[in-house]
Amino acid sequence: MRAAAVLLLLHVGSSVQSTDFVIDAGGDVDDGGVPDTPEAARQVQAKEHVVLGHHGGVEEAAIVDISQMSLGRLQSRRKALREEIARLEKQRASLLQQQQAPKNATAAEDEGPQVASEEEVTRMREQGKLYTVIACFVLLAVIAFELIHLKFSDVDWNRNVPLLDAENPPPNLEEINFDGVCALATPFFLGEAKEKAATLLITILVLRCGVLLWASYVVNDISGRYWDAIQAKQWEMFLACFLAFCALITVQIFAVAYVQYLTGMLTIEWRQWLTRRLQASWFKNQAFYRMQLASQGGDANMGVDNPDQRIEADAARFCDLWLGLFTGVLSAIGQGVVFMVLVYTLTPVHPFGYQGVKFQGWLLVTSVVYVAICTWLTHIIGHKLILIGYAQQRFQADFRSGLIRVRDQSEAIALYRSEERENERLVSRFEDVKRGFWESMFYNKKLTMSNYFFTVVSELFPIIVLGPAFFQGVVTLGVFFRLRNALGQMNDSLTWGVNAYSEIADFRAVTNRLMEFQRMAQLAQDQAGPGPHRTEKAAAIAFSGVEIRYPDSKPLLRDVNLVMPKGRWVLLSGTEGSGKTTLQRAAAGIWPYVSGDVTLPAESTTFLPPTSKHSLRSGTLREAVSYPRSPGAFPDAEIEEALSAVGLDRLLERLPGEKSALDRDEDWTMRLSAGERQRMDVAHVLLAKPEWLFCDELTSHMSAKGAGKVYEMLRQRLPSSTVVSVAHNVDQLRRFHDVHWTVDAQNKRIVVDESAPEFASH
Repeated sequence: MRAAAVLLLLHVGSSVQSTDFVIDAGGDVDDGGVPDTPEAARQVQAKEHVVLGHHGGVEEAAIVDISQMSLGRLQSRRKALREEIARLEKQRASLLQQQQAPKNATAAEDEGPQVASEEEVTRMREQGKLYTVIACFVLLAVIAFELIHLKFSDVDWNRNVPLLDAENPPPNLEEINFDGVCALATPFFLGEAKEKAATLLITILVLRCGVLLWASYVVNDISGRYWDAIQAKQWEMFLACFLAFCALITVQIFAVAYVQYLTGMLTIEWRQWLTRRLQASWFKNQAFYRMQLASQGGDANMGVDNPDQRIEADAARFCDLWLGLFTGVLSAIGQGVVFMVLVYTLTPVHPFGYQGVKFQGWLLVTSVVYVAICTWLTHIIGHKLILIGYAQQRFQADFRSGLIRVRDQSEAIALYRSEERENERLVSRFEDVKRGFWESMFYNKKLTMSNYFFTVVSELFPIIVLGPAFFQGVVTLGVFFRLRNALGQMNDSLTWGVNAYSEIADFRAVTNRLMEFQRMAQLAQDQAGPGPHRTEKAAAIAFSGVEIRYPDSKPLLRDVNLVMPKGRWVLLSGTEGSGKTTLQRAAAGIWPYVSGDVTLPAESTTFLPPTSKHSLRSGTLREAVSYPRSPGAFPDAEIEEALSAVGLDRLLERLPGEKSALDRDEDWTMRLSAGERQRMDVAHVLLAKPEWLFCDELTSHMSAKGAGKVYEMLRQRLPSSTVVSVAHNVDQLRRFHDVHWTVDAQNKRIVVDESAPEFASH
């Protein structure tokens, strides 16, 4: 019985051995072993106990008195021990798994990413070769395209376009300077609207250069902590960084939106002020007329093309570009200073991971040198865009003016059937637009490629220079990303000029055009001279020693000495181009090429230009008749009476739903015939009742009978007025005038004939 029990115990001991149980059997038995000899078995029996050790912190002892144990009880006990062993095995496996998990994680971190196999390296090399072949194919396609695509451009590259000639740029194109820009900007910020303008500008700068810059700096700091938390698997830190990041993004969203909104508010205020300023200088002393006259006469010293575009489009573009560039450069300076300090602080001391050299600011110096090279290359590539932008604005304005010409002269073009000629004119002007557009594309293509190259290099630059330090363990993942973001922000600030080069070129061209406009307007004002001398008690219009010249300084009229007493009617006639209309211009003080003395009374004077040369009577019928007075200058009843007196009563017929025919808004140039437009001029004269009236071809489009009735009416209604009539139909109008002046074109003088028997008999 005892032998069987010992053998059973040996079997149990061998099973317990695999579970780290300890059987203490004296000196001949090792920990975790079983008795393998009879002597050892006797020692176990003498010991009369079995000690079962601990497993993973669980301890239990089982003492069995073998000598008193029956075989049945031993079997029962054996079964219980097996169940206990199974339970402890499960606990042991669970504890081992828990203890092994951190070790496995640490080992995985120590091992790092899986090393690519030789097959993967070979595969990547093959792909690199394939990509190289594709790149070579693309390069060949680009070369082929560059060689042949101009043949399909439908552009005459041999045609000389003066404005695109870099060797002979437009006058004063290169003269833009800081003083010129300040002359356009400073008066607004120091003028009447300075409080509003300064408030808006300061708010924009605070948001853009303060709030957004601060937010960018803090986001950069948080991003570093964010990546450090990911590397360390710290969920609480990761969540805290994420929530802070979301809050800062909210701040940035509102700041960006209101920077744009406030910039729009400031832009429209500034544009309104600048537009009014340009308009005022354009109208002062009839500068608009002299500038146009100089342009038509080929005077480059005072002529300016498309002043309407410069006031409407260039002024708006100047305000947009100035604000964008001004706030942009200040933001770039602040951003550069802040992130330069951060880059200098975070930069590893060993350049490019080379342990043999220490230089704290190596990354900052490298970046500055790189940006300087990029800026220089960008200027070399794109500097001609300034000239092209200036020319392209001119070409587009010329094309637009041609379209306006067709719109305003549609009836004449239709009667002439000159659609083909006008279309040819527009096609020719658009050829210049197309040529300028192609020239712009050439340089923008080069600029785009260079800028994209610089952008890609800027993205790769931090990775290349910081990679060795990261793999050497000098910087953590968070510091790596902080330094990478800071370096990107610093490079963005340093390359601001490169990225904004197109806007800078556009700004320079626009500023040149506005400065040129102001310079020409001021020159036209200065050349205006004092004009006619107006005297309160003057009883006559007098010309003393007056000489009138063409724009090219050739004489038109010499030694004009005339006196026109108050109340006299003068008829001025002569051959075409002899100077009749120009004499009226000199009397009005708008002709700049005149010398001598012209005296006019201070009383109301009206000058009526030839109706065929203007179509100013537009808007409502009330506005058309009242022009140049305001619509409410004359009572409606008087306007209606004047229209009826000149034979335009049909215009007073009200249409269904109209309260008054005077409120009808039509294109009166198209609605009325030339003779009816002249009758509308006469209606205005009846309303204004001027003391002195100069009229040029007032009745040239009327019948002889109609012209006679008009002059009879004027003699009756303006009995004390003085009238100077320029006309060719002398035989019809001679009898309505007191004096006849004839221009002797050959001798360039005016001959006076004061006999007026026809009028006396009338």
